[in-house]
This record gives sequence, C-alpha cells and structure tokens, in this order.
Amino acid sequence: MKALLHSVPSGKMIVLDLFAEVKPIWKRSEQFYGTPYIWCMLHNFGGNLEMYGILDAIASGPVDGRTSQNSTMVGVGMCMEGIEQNPVVYELMSEMAFRNEKVHVEEWIKSYSQRRYGKVIPKLEQAWDILYQTLYNCTDGVADHNKDFIVEFPDVDPSFNSESEAIKQNVKAAEAKRFALRETYSDLSQQPHLWYSPSKVVKALHLFLESGDVLTHSFTYR
Repeated sequence: MKALLHSVPSGKMIVLDLFAEVKPIWKRSEQFYGTPYIWCMLHNFGGNLEMYGILDAIASGPVDGRTSQNSTMVGVGMCMEGIEQNPVVYELMSEMAFRNEKVHVEEWIKSYSQRRYGKVIPKLEQAWDILYQTLYNCTDGVADHNKDFIVEFPDVDPSFNSESEAIKQNVKAAEAKRFALRETYSDLSQQPHLWYSPSKVVKALHLFLESGDVLTHSFTYR
C-alpha cells in the first residue's frame, strides 16, 4: 500500500477509508502513510433493507480520526450501496460532519426520538434506547450482508441453510424452473447474521405499538 500511495505526487490523491465504521484502515496504515483521506461510512451492502448499524462507531470514529496524532483526515463521507433505510444511522453520520466532539449516543437517541415524532413520548424514548443497544449496536466486526426475507422471493422454507447438501440438491432440481425469478444458488452462501437479542427487539416493538394512539397522524411514526 505504501508504495502505491507514494507513487502519486503529494497533494494529487485523496483516499477513501471506505468502511471506516467497522474496519478503519487509517489505524493500521500510519494514516495512509501521509496521504490525505476521508473517513467514510459504508453501512449498506447491495441495498439491504435490514435494520442495522453501529451508532457508537459513527459517533466517535470521525473525531478519533481527526484528532489522532499526525492525522491526515480531511473530511467525512458516506458511500452506501443503498439508501432509504435506517434513517437514524444517516442522520447521525450527517451530523458528524459538523461536530468537533464525540456524541453521547444515549442522549442523542433520546433527542432523535423527540425530533422524529415532534413530542416527548417516554415509551418511544425507551424503545429507541433498546434499538440502540441491540439492532444499532453491531460490534462484532462482521460486514452485514444478510438477505432479508421481506425482499426475497417466496420460498417454502426461507430460513434454509444453503451449505446443506440436501438443500443443494433441492435448489439444483428447482433451479431450471426458477432461474429467471430468483438468485442462483452460488449467491446464497452466507449464514444469517444475528448479533442482538430478538426478545429485546420484540419488547421495543410492543412499546412502539403502545404509543400508536397518540401518533396516529405522524408520518414518521407510520
């Protein structure tokens, strides 16, 4: 990497640290060996609609990069492969372009709830805190490529494990009929990625539902 970066005249290149919220390359490359870079959030792969994020990393990563010793960071960016999902993630990341200090996410998520619904609703604040601690706290370092059932073609068993030999045979047998309608077997190779407690997320869902009567006309609630 160093030879490649130094082959370009100084000041003629800006590097994108593309997946910095999960795998920040600037930390293990001596600030890209002196080359200016932009701290980027990738977040979304292939337009995935899954509820997923790493709010803590977003709230601190850009500040860590900018204030680190011999920093060559010159900006922040977003390079997602899809949009119109997980607005809480993109709202926080957008704010980081204007912040000089790390964000205390527990306080920020409470104010986010108030801004999103236009009023203070304790149950929704509690629900969003749960989502922050679960869905939006993926800290295992796994690049999230989950295939979500809601955007998959119908299947008798949508939770199948494509590594199973029996399933392989079934997929191959059905492939001729379904080839034009769904992804091929080779694209279905990854196990579902679960990093949170589903029971806690269900609790948050109940809190959202219980708040419905006071937010009937709220577009951001519906």
